[in-house]
Amino acid sequence: MTTQTMWQTKVLCWVRQDMAAFQTLRGRIEKAMRDCPDKPTMDKTLERAIQWAQAADRVPVPQSISLSAESRPEIVHPLTGEAIPFDRILCPSANVLQTTPEAASDAASATSLSEPPPARPDSQKDKPTLESLIVETSTEIDWENTFLRIWRFAPDVLQKGFGSLWRQYPTDMRSPDHTVWESLTLTSAMAGAMAADPNGLPALLLMSFGPVQGFIAQARSVSDLWAGSHFISRIAWEAAQIICNRYGPDAMLFPNLHGVPHADFWLYRKLGQDWPKSHTVSWMEETTDANPLFIATLPNRFVAIVPAQDAKTVVEKIETHLHDWVTIQAKNAFLEILGAAGKSSLGKAAEQMEAQLKDFPEIHWAIVPWRLATKDGTTLNDDSLQSLISFLGETSHPGEEVFREPISIHEEQFYCPNPGIAYPHLFEALERLTAAAKSCRTFSGNRSEGYRCTLCGEWEWLTPDRGDPTKPSGIFAPIGQRGEESPWPKAAQRAPSLVREKEFLCARCTLKRVWPRLVVQEAVMSIPKLDDVHRYIVSTHAMAVSTSIRHHLHRESEEAAGQPDEVMQQLQRKAVSLCALQQRISSSPELKGSALPASLYRKLKVANRNPQDVEFYRKLPSLLDTLETDQDRDAVVAYLVDLLGVKPETYYALILMDGDRMGAWLAGEMHAGALETRFHSTLRQSLAGIAALDAYRSARRPVSPGYHQAVSTALNSFALYLARTVVEEMFMGKLIFAGGEDILAMVAVHDLPAVMTTLRCAFSGVLPAGVDQQTFWSALNTEADRLELSSGFVIRREGDRKDILRLMGKYATASMGAVIAHHQAPLGRVIGALYAAESQAKNDGGRDAFCITVMKRSGGTHHFIGKWGLDTPWSESDMGLLFDLRKSFARDISRRTAYILEDILPKLPASPGALSGVLRYQFSRQSKGPDAEIGDLPERLEAAARKRDGTDTTGRAGHEWLHTLILTAEFLAREGRWIETEG
Repeated sequence: MTTQTMWQTKVLCWVRQDMAAFQTLRGRIEKAMRDCPDKPTMDKTLERAIQWAQAADRVPVPQSISLSAESRPEIVHPLTGEAIPFDRILCPSANVLQTTPEAASDAASATSLSEPPPARPDSQKDKPTLESLIVETSTEIDWENTFLRIWRFAPDVLQKGFGSLWRQYPTDMRSPDHTVWESLTLTSAMAGAMAADPNGLPALLLMSFGPVQGFIAQARSVSDLWAGSHFISRIAWEAAQIICNRYGPDAMLFPNLHGVPHADFWLYRKLGQDWPKSHTVSWMEETTDANPLFIATLPNRFVAIVPAQDAKTVVEKIETHLHDWVTIQAKNAFLEILGAAGKSSLGKAAEQMEAQLKDFPEIHWAIVPWRLATKDGTTLNDDSLQSLISFLGETSHPGEEVFREPISIHEEQFYCPNPGIAYPHLFEALERLTAAAKSCRTFSGNRSEGYRCTLCGEWEWLTPDRGDPTKPSGIFAPIGQRGEESPWPKAAQRAPSLVREKEFLCARCTLKRVWPRLVVQEAVMSIPKLDDVHRYIVSTHAMAVSTSIRHHLHRESEEAAGQPDEVMQQLQRKAVSLCALQQRISSSPELKGSALPASLYRKLKVANRNPQDVEFYRKLPSLLDTLETDQDRDAVVAYLVDLLGVKPETYYALILMDGDRMGAWLAGEMHAGALETRFHSTLRQSLAGIAALDAYRSARRPVSPGYHQAVSTALNSFALYLARTVVEEMFMGKLIFAGGEDILAMVAVHDLPAVMTTLRCAFSGVLPAGVDQQTFWSALNTEADRLELSSGFVIRREGDRKDILRLMGKYATASMGAVIAHHQAPLGRVIGALYAAESQAKNDGGRDAFCITVMKRSGGTHHFIGKWGLDTPWSESDMGLLFDLRKSFARDISRRTAYILEDILPKLPASPGALSGVLRYQFSRQSKGPDAEIGDLPERLEAAARKRDGTDTTGRAGHEWLHTLILTAEFLAREGRWIETEG
């Protein structure tokens, strides 16, 4: 088949969907193909693709067994098996984010389940229709662009009655555990691969890229940290782009590319004028550092379905493209350094870069063709596949023999296996082959003769003139003896934000350092206003000072309500300080405003209508960064104390989150429920009475493409939409990396516990046991109507828009490490502590845990490790106790209590009641007044500590754990780090 025939076949997959909504689109497409000579071949390919896709994805049910008219429409969460009625998803709470009564009624009463309720008047006003997605030239349909538009925009077009629930609409209401869009995507991917292969057979391709942790961790600034994460994500996209261009973005089974900013950016440039004018996304409009294009959102690996015969060619093309692309980017990066130094020739640096980038990035891949599961391309015969699995290592799949033979009931054969059911074994072989490929590491044989890079210490630093080892000169000369031929000293003088003093970088570190500038230059081609973004990475100092600025905004309203004389004195001191600070800033015209957290920036714009006032606050962190003497710093800090009402905060926090056992999730080993959990709840009851189907119903649910898409979609929802909303909109932070379950973020110390808790709950889509939405968000000191988490779903509200997103569900867990550090602490040391904290959460905490490491400037360090315990009441959880204890230190009891208990706790006996008695006595003795609220906090602290007792020989492990909890809570409660709910 021709390339056009492949695109036509993929379009046919979508329009053949048996739903009335597709009728008009189907009619126009079928009419356009009426005289196509390849139509019979396409129909045969499509029929086979549908059969294989359904066998791989769907759970067949006898046609004679149907839902009753009384059955409520529901969705089965694909990762938990929980059946959830439509109206419960639309309106999970009576107090928060209620849908309209009409919409809830529509959802509850829709019993035909073949089409959503009709739209009410004006509900589709200004909305495009499915048939409007067809792209027509003067003579024919543009089949490629038509497919791309349907794949990207069809889920957003139809919103009749159900609103955004339409994107969760199931393929089959009898087994409603995957959406119609996931089913259509798999079928078109299968059909495209079959149509493009001479033998009509697809293959699975897995590719992974590195290095990851080592490349990212080699950072001297937050900009370096961001650049390393973003560049690895971009490498994954450059590889995925090859497949998208050849076979369409639906060919990517994992991760799902729908709505991913870089995929949208590619599609926008590919479609050009064919991009629907009615459809705008945030990266088109956001002209600040919060633009989604600046967030790393793709993991470092993908799984795709491609034509079997073309698979190796695709891999080779990807490898060639990545090497060429990385080399070009490195040369462009060094040209920026040369330009800053007034030079233009690469000279010998071009040869250095070729050598240093020879094996960069690391690429590992494996291909498993579907022909291993069939002899004739039609029937199931997986002897070769089973032999491969046995060779790679035998794995038992209990109950899978049920799916290898036809199944009949009441003389109706409703299940007949075909090669599509081989997907679980194909994927297993793919994973094992990739693991084997990673174990065979290549050695580049790199020769570095001169001095090494001052950042990574692994490669020679770049220079146009290599120099002479006998003089010595060039790369052979020590730092103090490098002459004018080196561009680095001049670049450090002229562009200090790009190159630091005495910095000499290799090709990889140069690329990472200049990458932020290259990203902006590329994005400006489509978003010209981004040209105004100079620094879009929040510095550690800016993040630290953000807490003090927020404290200042909160206190202004309180001060206005004070006594007139006090208010006047405060205003006079503020005026003097403001004038002095403005003079200091105006005397440095080159001073650029720092990028503040989006939520704080929004508050500043509300509180200060004059843009110059907002810019003043943005330049405060930059001013502090330029101070060189202690005398200068003391003077500026004194002014800031009068202006802000508190001494500027000097600590910030980093968060590293990682989903637990994600490899096991993809392998289907986590919560592998029975097959019947995929059925509608009333259908389960009907099938339970049929003895002949007992083995079928109770068989272990096999891994399927739909299951992998469910995992990918859930991780996309979390990373693309929730992580940024939580970190940057609901709290004060900056998202550095968000690739599926992996999150790296910088946050203000004030918001650290709340950000950690919200990210953990959002990952699973649940709240802690026994707490309602309003109480939970109030405890976290944030707006209560932004997110509503329930049953593995989230309702996300932004202005008038409301989205329903599916998440990982209650069985998925995540571990998190966090580090609180001084803004002047070496970033490399902080990052090392961050990875260690995450490791402690997984190992010492036993997963589904967190570790908060406090690195004091004085040198003291302590680690608080706790369990999330979302299945326990919030007030009894480790994080809930941290919240309550921090609040008590900030409002009710003296911070001195923490140091008194530090001496007492090691000496206390482990007997019941002793700990709570001492805590209650000290809390009462050190209370700040008669209104101090202690409640049952001492008893809850003792109960939590006693859970840890017995884990060591002293029997007082709980006392040590409580000690770290108290020290952490006291640190978080210090003045300026915590304030009550605002307004």
